[in-house]
Amino acid sequence: METVAATVARNVAEMRDRRRMSVRAVSARMAELGHKMLPSVVSKIETGERKVTVTELVLFALVFGVGPLRLLLPADGDEVALAPGQVVPWSSAWSWATGEHPLESATSDEIDDFERENRPHHAKARSREILRWEEQLGPLREAVQQMTAAGVPDAVIRGYVDFRLTLKAVLPAAMEQWHREQEGTDGGR
Repeated sequence: METVAATVARNVAEMRDRRRMSVRAVSARMAELGHKMLPSVVSKIETGERKVTVTELVLFALVFGVGPLRLLLPADGDEVALAPGQVVPWSSAWSWATGEHPLESATSDEIDDFERENRPHHAKARSREILRWEEQLGPLREAVQQMTAAGVPDAVIRGYVDFRLTLKAVLPAAMEQWHREQEGTDGGR
């Protein structure tokens, strides 16, 4: 199983190759960004002879026009070794690294906390959107306050709202399908 350091080395080499950049071109771009790196160092990083510092990881991401996570994790695969004793499914590694979901199973409250902590930019955007609809959301806010006062746990309230939104999205299509099936059955009589 490939280590994170080996993944970074492979991704740097693949990104450079995909962009048809020479090690000299990468070195020159690094210098433009204020970090001197000899072409031989780029080569050593790609072969795994030298590990990348955090600063260099960010600089490589800037040079290649990708986010730093794209260099840290493989673009595809079945499993990822995040640490010597921590091998996880590929999709779980990406969900964790992008702040979508913790690696361990979690309650909806824990997932919300994880996302809020790891995706502060989403929380701010969500807050602005909620404030924009404040007047229309008033009855919902009051209902949530009443449910909370009645002792209904936040996870149950959140689950109910999610369930209702899912029904709203799924039910019309399901009903349309059912009607088509009924028409097909009646038409065959």
